[in-house]
Amino acid sequence: MTENNQAKKKKSKKKNTLRLISYISLILASFAAMSFLVYIASIKALTGKFLVLLSAFLILAIFIVFACVILWGKRSKKHKKRSIFVNSFAILFSVLIFAVSAFAGFYMFRIQQSVASVQNNTFNTSLKLYCLNDTLVTRDEDSFGDALDLRRNIDEEYDNQMTLLDTITPIESPVIGIRGVIDTENTDSALAKIKEVIGETAEYKSFVDFQSMVESLYSGEVDFILINDSFLALILDDYQDFESRTGYAYYANFESEVVVNTNINDITTEPFVVYVSGYDRSGSSFSDYARSDVNLLMVVNPVDKKVLLINTPRDYYVALNGNRNRMDKLTHAGMYGIECSMKTLGALYDVDVDYYVKVNFKSVVEIIDAIGGVDVNSRLKFSSRYSYSGKRYYFEKGYNHLTGDAALAFCRERKSLPEGDRDRGKNQQAFLEGVVNRVISPEIITNFNDVLDVIAKHSRTNVSSEEIFALLNMQLTDMKQWTFSTASATGSDAFRKTYSMPSRELYVMLQKESLVKEIQGMVDEILEMD
Repeated sequence: MTENNQAKKKKSKKKNTLRLISYISLILASFAAMSFLVYIASIKALTGKFLVLLSAFLILAIFIVFACVILWGKRSKKHKKRSIFVNSFAILFSVLIFAVSAFAGFYMFRIQQSVASVQNNTFNTSLKLYCLNDTLVTRDEDSFGDALDLRRNIDEEYDNQMTLLDTITPIESPVIGIRGVIDTENTDSALAKIKEVIGETAEYKSFVDFQSMVESLYSGEVDFILINDSFLALILDDYQDFESRTGYAYYANFESEVVVNTNINDITTEPFVVYVSGYDRSGSSFSDYARSDVNLLMVVNPVDKKVLLINTPRDYYVALNGNRNRMDKLTHAGMYGIECSMKTLGALYDVDVDYYVKVNFKSVVEIIDAIGGVDVNSRLKFSSRYSYSGKRYYFEKGYNHLTGDAALAFCRERKSLPEGDRDRGKNQQAFLEGVVNRVISPEIITNFNDVLDVIAKHSRTNVSSEEIFALLNMQLTDMKQWTFSTASATGSDAFRKTYSMPSRELYVMLQKESLVKEIQGMVDEILEMD
């Protein structure tokens, strides 16, 4: 009798093994689903009704399957097949929920990482101590000379520092030329590092402009000149042989954090302004300070779904940071940091600029290819060879579907356009409108993570991940179309001295004050909530 009871118990255990596995599977699936829901809620990837609907679906589905297992999953002679089917279905359902939750969680994690990397608000500034090539002999850091003890960089990130020729008579008291009017904070920081290396033996000569610095170096009046890479382009405009005639014996690299004060509490319900900066240096990092050749403001009303795109020519004669004592070309503002460009445009149009997006040539090509190209409505028929590849593209009046390379050519062309840089600015506005329409289209969701990966590598912004997800959720909720309007600042051609280049007059575009006032009015209309 005892043996029979034991046999029955073993048989009963065997019968209920499948049911036990289904219970465990459902518990694990429930844990995975809840973890996924908590995670996407914590990063605010989904909010509002989308999160509620997804949560309700998962909870209800798991509850129903659990109930089926409890009611019909018990094995019996009468309902043997039904029991096997219910428990097997529960196991397969659990595996599916677990796999989907794990995959979706990992996918969202990648998206979060991509979004977070776009928000790297650290920008680089490098100052180099240039001297003539006949002072230099090698880039090999192991063969240091004795001419001057400027041999090892404090920052070991770079490996292409030059060393001094050991056959030259040592320079006991080197004369170093510095720009004493602008960029004084970075200059002082670099000089402090240089003094750590060579002590107090050097003599420092201050100049008011870069031309006199270079001429003094060429003539031998000074042994070295200290130049911030941000301003190197200004020197190359006048001295195309500068890079071939000189090298640098020392550099100092600094990182600075972009600090932008914004009063936006909810980006989905309050109007905001975005500065879009692009610059004409394909080989440079987008995190460097550099002249800004594209200067667009996007005034956005998220409630009324209105966007005003404002183009300001690169040569517009503006007050840097709103300071009328520092009149300069708008493009030069980028050399002092993106905050300077934002404050300068904000002062021009009497508006607070809340956010920025910064890109370079390579950014445009790869981002546009990542989103599958863009449809741009061209006002003109023209051609352009200013692509990344050097290929010439032809654009028809009306809509053109552009690859990344073609888009770059479209945005850069100005010489063949009737109004030159003014028309180029209008083309950039049309391009940006096409990009926004493409990005908010449903098709972009299918490769959204890949798009974010590319954007993360080739752009910088101070829009937070929470705000990016909030805008995405808002667009998914209503799927409404946005209304775009455009404005372009213009003025008269002139030559004026600039804050960055005070020694001679440069071409600038003087402001047309009545038009600036008109644009200010357009900004106010967009910012007003209906």
